[in-house]
Amino acid sequence: MALSEYDAIESGRQVLERSGRHLSPRAQLLGGGIIILTGAFAYSHMEGIANRIGTVCLFHRITGVPCLLCGMTRSMAAMAGGRLVDAFRFHFLGPPLFLAIAAGVIILSTEYILGHPILPRRSRRERVLIAWGALGLLVVAWIAKLAVFGVNV
Repeated sequence: MALSEYDAIESGRQVLERSGRHLSPRAQLLGGGIIILTGAFAYSHMEGIANRIGTVCLFHRITGVPCLLCGMTRSMAAMAGGRLVDAFRFHFLGPPLFLAIAAGVIILSTEYILGHPILPRRSRRERVLIAWGALGLLVVAWIAKLAVFGVNV
């Protein structure tokens, strides 16, 4: 009998709870940042494969219009390769996001090494405001990209 995705997630949580292990939110952010940066640097080695696959964005395939994040992977890869102009062309927010993720990985790694926080922690209200602001920036960048480049991703 196969487990549903929900059951598999719950089973994983139960295993972690029984073992007494869990990852803190900061450890999850650090791991995610490392995975994103690794992917950005590895993308240039896999670009030929990605070009053969074509767009995997379901929104773009259905509507013919790029989504809010279309071009972000190529933008991050261009930043990893030092191609700043291409990075901005692929997605206006790619370069600032790449730098923010790199800074976050450095800061979180330093916090783990030193054993104490470097930057103050944000309240829940501040984190919600930052998330809404980030969504607003994505919408503005999306509209600007459509206005400048059209629907060609």
